[in-house]
Amino acid sequence: MQQILLTGLLLAFLTSCATKIKYSAIQDKDQSLKFADGKEVLVSTKENSTAAISCTPAVVAIDERLICQISILSNHKNDINFSPENIDFIVSSQKLNVVPYSVLLQEIEDERENRKLAAALSNVSANINAQNAARSQQNHYGSYGGSSGYGNYYGTTTTYDPAKAMALQNQNNRIFGQNLKSADVDAENSVAELRGYLRKTTLPKGEVFSRYFKLNKILRVRGPAKYDNSPVIIKVAVGSELHTFKLKKEKLK
Repeated sequence: MQQILLTGLLLAFLTSCATKIKYSAIQDKDQSLKFADGKEVLVSTKENSTAAISCTPAVVAIDERLICQISILSNHKNDINFSPENIDFIVSSQKLNVVPYSVLLQEIEDERENRKLAAALSNVSANINAQNAARSQQNHYGSYGGSSGYGNYYGTTTTYDPAKAMALQNQNNRIFGQNLKSADVDAENSVAELRGYLRKTTLPKGEVFSRYFKLNKILRVRGPAKYDNSPVIIKVAVGSELHTFKLKKEKLK
């Protein structure tokens, strides 16, 4: 248990010390910059479509995903399809894609199963400890003497309290059940949040469509972390038109 706690504290420390990146909007001359609840909204208007994207201001760890919201208004003559494949982003000369809905859903299920497995292992360990706690030992020391001689003796008596063991096991099982339920509730809440996530959708003319999406981890490096000040470029294809947005990134100390 002590080892688990130390590992958890170490991970928390490393997470808190991770390099953080601040993102802010870069407004091009043919775009407008709006604000909504403190968030920067870049708006790009073309002949047959308008696209607005809001990701900033945001501060995230270098190995975390940036969350953005996209809004689309299509004035194309015909309905068009829009999906995560319509969005590309380029950072440090590397082209990456939006995290697919299926990947996020699988991550939620993996987290659920990992938590349940951890709860099961913890419960097994706790019940073993309950069995040990219900046992007690008493040591006996003494001496003897008589016509046959003198000496010392030593003995140990072990007793077991089944009622105490049962009480501790019942308590452990209640906690185990609560942990399983908590894992399910958290997973269901996370799945519910994905209802607003970008998936392939047909956009009718004149209707505003708005969803959020997550960009893949911005920097993937091996060895010492590399960083440059080049902006993040997000390209959004709406029908035959391409909207390009830029984000400034700044490494925080």
